[in-house]
Amino acid sequence: IKESLFDLGCLLPSLVIIFILAFVKQRVKSELQNYSGYPGLLIPFDFLSDFGNRFTFAVIFGATSSTCLNMFLQPKNGIFQMPDPAGWVQVFQNIVAVLVYRILFYPFFACLTTDNRLVGSLLGFLYVTIR
Repeated sequence: IKESLFDLGCLLPSLVIIFILAFVKQRVKSELQNYSGYPGLLIPFDFLSDFGNRFTFAVIFGATSSTCLNMFLQPKNGIFQMPDPAGWVQVFQNIVAVLVYRILFYPFFACLTTDNRLVGSLLGFLYVTIR
């Protein structure tokens, strides 16, 4: 199976994990009376208040950056492949590809920083085994 098709196939599990973690997280400030404060905003990492999992964050940043660098250094192996696109089409193609990779790697960070450790650990383990 091609890597680009595998990445596109992993979009659905990553979106499901993001939505599950959002519905586990409770809002802090706004609209608390609606739905008991659920779903909440997932903050993938907080560099100012939390010093735990620093090594894990560094590893995930390395995986994310290597994937994005590979996309720019080898454009023929990207998610969206066209025979001979114009320059402006390549720009939009790369922007969409970066957004797709952002969605693909967001569950790694969100599972690490969620307050509900059991759900985050289980979903993170499942996503790592899929990915």
